[in-house]
Parts: sequence; structure tokens; C-alpha cells
Amino acid sequence: MLSDPDRLGSLIDKIGDVRAGRFSAEPLHAIAESYGFSQVAYLGLHLPQLTREGPFVYVTYPESWVDHYKELDFVTTDPVVASTANALLPVNWDSLEVRHPKARQMFGEAREFGIGARGLTMTIRGTHGERALLSLTSDLPAAEWQDFCRENVGDFQILAYHIHKMVLAAHGISPAAPHLSAREFEVLKWASAGSCPRAWCSRVAVVTSVFR
Repeated sequence: MLSDPDRLGSLIDKIGDVRAGRFSAEPLHAIAESYGFSQVAYLGLHLPQLTREGPFVYVTYPESWVDHYKELDFVTTDPVVASTANALLPVNWDSLEVRHPKARQMFGEAREFGIGARGLTMTIRGTHGERALLSLTSDLPAAEWQDFCRENVGDFQILAYHIHKMVLAAHGISPAAPHLSAREFEVLKWASAGSCPRAWCSRVAVVTSVFR
């Protein structure tokens, strides 16, 4: 299944339609149906206001699996969570080393709950210092799964961003405004006015690398 701009655009619109007071898993189910995933899961590990008492869970998983995952505290040994701690690129579950007995237990029991044999997880980081994960699971054979991920991973990263943005907005959390120093503000002002680095640097007596 190749990437389809119309399908992606339709899903982004559906995600954008979610508002405070009408928060539901409908966008996740739409993603699952559009791409043929077994499950779609957003896990907020560090979100302002939402993770004070534990991870924020927004998933298509059966409630019974969510309760089981929390009851056994799988998050502490989940290799997906651990592998994404410093990851910049999506993590394919097929590449994980599952050594901890509790992690092997988790994957085995996940299949029993219909979670899917394979998965791909995107790490999301934001302006609040937040960290979240979007996981997509499937029962495709290994070779088909690798091809599918390679052809559509760009879509998945875009969807991860929009899901994260929607979660924050639906809970009244606004993006933090970046703090700029007086010098940084002046650089942006001059750049927006069309000033070249050499002219600005000559005016304030600094080397051009500072402007850049």
C-alpha cells in the first residue's frame, strides 16, 4: 500500500475536527481502518497536566489490555518505551531485543489480546518538553510489514504530530511560546526586513556566524 496524499489529508482533517468536550478515539480508529492496522495507540509519557499520575493513554486497544498493562506495570520494562527514550527515527518492533522476562511476557500476552504481532513506534517531542509515542500494530508477515512501513513511514510521522497536537488542544494546553533573547529578536527583525547577514553584523559589530 503506497502513500496516498488524499487519504493522509482526509485523516488530518478528521484529527483536526476533534475539539474539547468531544474527545474520542474516532481518529485513531479511522487511521487503523485506512491503513489496515490492528491497533493504534498514543502514549503520553510526559505531558503538562495530563501525566501527573501516570502515562496518558489514548488507544484503540481493548480496555482489558489497558487495565492488564497498567496492573502489571509493563511500562517499566516495555522495550518499546525504553528504545524510544533517545530515538529520533521510528522504531520497528522487529528490531528490538526482548531480553527481560517481563518484556517477553508482555509481548506474548499482547498477542492474546489482539494487539498485533508487529509494530512501529514514532517518538514525539514538543515545545513543552513533552514526550509521547504513537504506535501502529499489524499482523502482516515480516517482509510485507517492512515494505509497508518503508512506503508509508512519512505519513505516520505526520499523523503522529497531528495526533499529539490534537491531544494537547483538546485538553486546553496551548503550545508554549519560544523565549527569545533581545539579540535573537533583533536578528529575526532584521532578517524579516530582508537584511543580509553582512549588513546586520556591520551595524552591531559581530561576526556573521552570530547572525546565522
